[in-house]
Amino acid sequence: MKRRTFKDRREACLVRMRETVETFVDLQGYIADNWRYFWCRHGNEVAPELLSIGFYEMRWNIKARNTHSCPLDGVENFMGDPNKPTSYPGWEGNIRYSYIEPRKDGYGRSFESDLWKMTGINTGTGGGGAKDFRYQVILYADDWPAMAKFESWKLIERK
Repeated sequence: MKRRTFKDRREACLVRMRETVETFVDLQGYIADNWRYFWCRHGNEVAPELLSIGFYEMRWNIKARNTHSCPLDGVENFMGDPNKPTSYPGWEGNIRYSYIEPRKDGYGRSFESDLWKMTGINTGTGGGGAKDFRYQVILYADDWPAMAKFESWKLIERK
């Protein structure tokens, strides 16, 4: 039997997350439990200790813009091309997190938002320093089927 690589395990972790997480509280817990798979791309980096993570002010938007990000199988439309989608349904809000940097010199990643690339968690404007970070965030419903189904039931119950 072929041994799975770190990259294979990371991708399986991210797919499982997107297919099973139903709420932002669940998502926060999933990220905390699997932090190494977000921080480490190749398995040889040392992940810092995650102190906190949270999604705040998350709002459902039937037309979340795709100018700077898009669903994993979608298309960005920075130039407003009328032949491409200009939005996708999803949630918009903020992500905040903090960690203890393992490096002694205090310098971490060159771009903190790289943590979230290709995870279905799309960061926008934001930043931070030392150990605390905050970004605008979009999660597109196409990438989060369990969460989208849960959102659909919430909308039905309100009617």
